[in-house]
Amino acid sequence: MKIKNKLFLLFVLVFSISFSQNLTLEIYSNIGQENDIISGINYNKNFDTFEELKNEVDNTIKNLQKTGFLKASINQIQQIKNNEYLAEISLKNKIKYIYVLGLDSIPLKGYENYKIIDGKKTVKLSIENIQDFFKKLNQYTSKNGFPFNSAKFVNIKSFELNNLQAEIQINYEKPREIDKIVIKGYEKFPKSYLKHLTKYKIGKKFDMEQVQQSSKLLNQLVFIKQTKNPEILFTADSTSIYLYIEKLKKNSFDGFIGFSNDESENNIQLQGYLDFELVNNFNFGEKIEFLYKSEKNTDRILETNIDLPYIFKSPIGINLGLKLTKKDSSFVSNEQFANFFYKNSNNHKFSLGLRSINSDEQLETPNNNFQDFKTVFKDFQYEFIEFNLESLLFPVKQSYLFKISQGNRISDNQENKQVYANMDFVKIFDFGFKNSLYINFKSEILESDTYLSNELSRFGGAKSIRGFDENSLFSNKYFLLITEYRYELSNTIYINSIFDIGNYENKLINVYSNIYGVGIGVGLLTKGGLFSINYAAGSDWEDKIDTKNARIHINFRSFFWLFNLLDPKKTQIFT
Repeated sequence: MKIKNKLFLLFVLVFSISFSQNLTLEIYSNIGQENDIISGINYNKNFDTFEELKNEVDNTIKNLQKTGFLKASINQIQQIKNNEYLAEISLKNKIKYIYVLGLDSIPLKGYENYKIIDGKKTVKLSIENIQDFFKKLNQYTSKNGFPFNSAKFVNIKSFELNNLQAEIQINYEKPREIDKIVIKGYEKFPKSYLKHLTKYKIGKKFDMEQVQQSSKLLNQLVFIKQTKNPEILFTADSTSIYLYIEKLKKNSFDGFIGFSNDESENNIQLQGYLDFELVNNFNFGEKIEFLYKSEKNTDRILETNIDLPYIFKSPIGINLGLKLTKKDSSFVSNEQFANFFYKNSNNHKFSLGLRSINSDEQLETPNNNFQDFKTVFKDFQYEFIEFNLESLLFPVKQSYLFKISQGNRISDNQENKQVYANMDFVKIFDFGFKNSLYINFKSEILESDTYLSNELSRFGGAKSIRGFDENSLFSNKYFLLITEYRYELSNTIYINSIFDIGNYENKLINVYSNIYGVGIGVGLLTKGGLFSINYAAGSDWEDKIDTKNARIHINFRSFFWLFNLLDPKKTQIFT
């Protein structure tokens, strides 16, 4: 009995599939000119049910109405064979433009060209742009504190040949202002960022578009994470913005070790640096950096850099720094700088300041290329950085730094005017899900009538052109193009190629050289941080690469807490 039932069900299933409907549709008009227009329309022609077929005809009429055939309609749908249907429609005249009255005091981007009709200003609007028009009108009214407005055309009438004229009617509800800003999660989030970065202000007109834009700006702060999108609470008499923010540990330790062969002593030279970066430990958005470099021949560099944004609750920040350099027994330099900076709401940072450099030569045998000097520069600097929040391995999507300085060097009782320029541009181009190209352009230029060895720029190594010793190259002018092709094996592992090229000039010793470095590398993201190792060899452009002179660059960057100030159960309210 069970077998018979199963056979019966199988028979019914096969029968239903074999005789299921496969309906076809053709849309036409009895007017030849209209039929030519219909033949150029894309619509579905095959359906399983009549209801689907009827919906397709209705959608076709709606699409025609959007293009100006406002009186398009269905005359009839008839079945001509078992599964074949014909839909007869009528298009009638096409409306090209609608002339809109009532927009005198509403400037909409793209709709500023007015035409005077009967002494009144009208906006000439093509039928195809009606949806865009209402979208921009809604954005305008929302931006002015009316998020719940409605608008429509009224008093529509024919105008001239195949055109319409209408008035715009906007129904405004009660204007909305920001009454309260509630931060959930990170209770000590600095208020200055709300005021100067997001531009949130109690009593300011509420603008939903600004809320969305401000959310993107908050995502560019490295020391926080938004756990979910902002939420808006509208009540009868108030408007509250809820921000869900979590504090991130962004203190970092960056260590580097480099190995190279010393042919003169037939041993391995060790080079490296330690870089501590402390971010937002005092809930001020501050950044404090300590950098120590150790290079061969007893070269030493010590740097400190302090960024204090929005001092005294103003939009201005201050940047202070110190750099001490010791070059074996040749010279000791002391560089100090102070900058005031302004960072706008689009993450562009502009700085103005002063920089002082004092250098003392320490050679036992006098050398005219090394002299005591003092230089004072006036600096202007522009910075921009954009983060890729979806990438753990490569969080910086692009960054740009440009610095120009003008100053005077006093040496041996002589004054010499100088101009200094520094450029550092980074961009990552993504090709598909796992492939990307990293490009970094670096340059330093010092223009002067005369030069001293202890004022020249130093480059080479892991942070510039790889395959060379750290800061082993001296120049008054250099240009570097640093590239990597990167392939992500997973979310935590990548491999990369190394191909760097450069050009530099040292007028003191009449050197003008083209150089390059090639190699391979691998990176690994662990719970402790990002570990990377690169193997590269460098040479002059005319010479072949000698792997005996290759360098190994090992880098480890780790993030840690200095203080644990976050209590996720607390809420901060600004009113």
